[in-house]
Amino acid sequence: MRGVDDWESENPLVTVAKHFVTKGCLILGVWGLKHFVWKRDNHTGGREKKQYRVLHNPEKQFKPVHPRWLIDAAASADTPVLDISRLLDWPARYQELCGDVILHHVRPGQRAREELFDLSPEWTYLNHGSYGATLRFASEVQSWFWELAEQQPVLFMETQALPILKAARQEVAALIGARSSDVVPVANATTAASAVISSVPLRRGDLLLMTSLTYPAVRNALARAAGRAGAGLLQVQLPIEVLRRGPKAVHAAFREALSQHRGRVKLAVIDHVASFPPVLFDVKALCSLCRGSGAKVLVDGAHAIGAMPLSVPSLGAHFYCSNLHKWAATAKGCAFLWVAPSEQQDVLPLVTSHGYGLGFQGEWLWQGTSDMSAWLSAPAALYVVSCIGREKWMQHNSALLKEAAGLLRTAFGTEHVLGADGPYACMAAIELPSGLPLSASAPDAQHLQRILRERFRIEVPISAWEGALWARISAQYYNQLADYKRLAKAVMMLVKEAQRNTAAGGTSWRSEDYQERLAAEVGTNGFAMTHQ
Repeated sequence: MRGVDDWESENPLVTVAKHFVTKGCLILGVWGLKHFVWKRDNHTGGREKKQYRVLHNPEKQFKPVHPRWLIDAAASADTPVLDISRLLDWPARYQELCGDVILHHVRPGQRAREELFDLSPEWTYLNHGSYGATLRFASEVQSWFWELAEQQPVLFMETQALPILKAARQEVAALIGARSSDVVPVANATTAASAVISSVPLRRGDLLLMTSLTYPAVRNALARAAGRAGAGLLQVQLPIEVLRRGPKAVHAAFREALSQHRGRVKLAVIDHVASFPPVLFDVKALCSLCRGSGAKVLVDGAHAIGAMPLSVPSLGAHFYCSNLHKWAATAKGCAFLWVAPSEQQDVLPLVTSHGYGLGFQGEWLWQGTSDMSAWLSAPAALYVVSCIGREKWMQHNSALLKEAAGLLRTAFGTEHVLGADGPYACMAAIELPSGLPLSASAPDAQHLQRILRERFRIEVPISAWEGALWARISAQYYNQLADYKRLAKAVMMLVKEAQRNTAAGGTSWRSEDYQERLAAEVGTNGFAMTHQ
């Protein structure tokens, strides 16, 4: 006769019952422990409550309080802003300002400089790539927004500004071929890049990919993020010989780096147009390559919008950022970040404010009180370019750049020009002549830039790279060939001066005698010396 124990061991129903009873006891035990901890942290004996509360799971327990105006703005991210006249007299005033701008007949060069921009006529300005130059009409609209904001600050910030900001964002989104719900306003591309980099989860052994040409501020952000997580940096070397061989050589350099570290690269940062030398990259091919290795891709397009046609979603990147205050000629502090829908829940702004918990648009639309006028006036800059013709504008810049690069290369008698290729190039690096009595070092590059600025009133960045000194020229609608002829004349004048000084045993540019002469000459022209 079988015992009870034998019967229980063979009966599957008993086994199942034991399993669920045990599981139920465990669940009750865990719940009881949690309840005890909660009661201990939040209650005292009797009915008296503590004057504090502990939230052990803030993401679930904490309930943020959102202002109604921000909830509405975030919820209507995809809603077209067709009529904002009920908020203010913006359409009427905007049309009034537009009517004052006669654009169709404005010719590029000197005429455009005088009628469209506020650049000083005393300067030869060849450095649009650094901070841009704001179209006068955009500055006027921005000033009007400043005045409007101060007439009734609360009404402006909580009722008027965000709908207009959304309208501006929709225009920018249309310009880059994107949905407005995927685009958020930021102050500059560096802020956008830093936010993306900070949002990528990293652990020891992971890698962040950059190139030897990645913008220094972005390199710093990558280094900080990697250092905090115990991760590393993978730098793709792009020397001049690789760049001169073209996109295939660049692609091969990326492929080699990725293949040797497959699966470890969590984020790759690719320039659309490098800051220096200003070469255009085949970002679509590079995005495909990086994605194929499992890496997410951020394209730093700081020099892209306004310089070339864009269809950002088609590039294959996860993230894309660009400055409008450069080649779109808006007011300073106007840039955008585009994020693929699949990544939006993880990309957070560096500042947490009232939008916490409201999703992608809510988090980014409001990061505390700030001056939104640069973004609010962005449509004014886009309007000017559209009236003249966006394609006409870009083609002028590209054609002028190519002509200027050829002129300077001939004048300097040097071999290398980088960045002038392609139908929409607007910056190029020109190798400077070897006759300058300077070494290919950063201090000497800064010294030459200072001489060109203070003695000749030519604003152009000088860099030391690959054993030579280079000038990075920009071509914007206000430039003309005469601007680059002045640069050529100034540089060759310095070469001849150096040759005469050497032959006569004279002093160098760094001597006290030369500095005194430079100060006297600059002082005679009524321009105070500045130090870089």
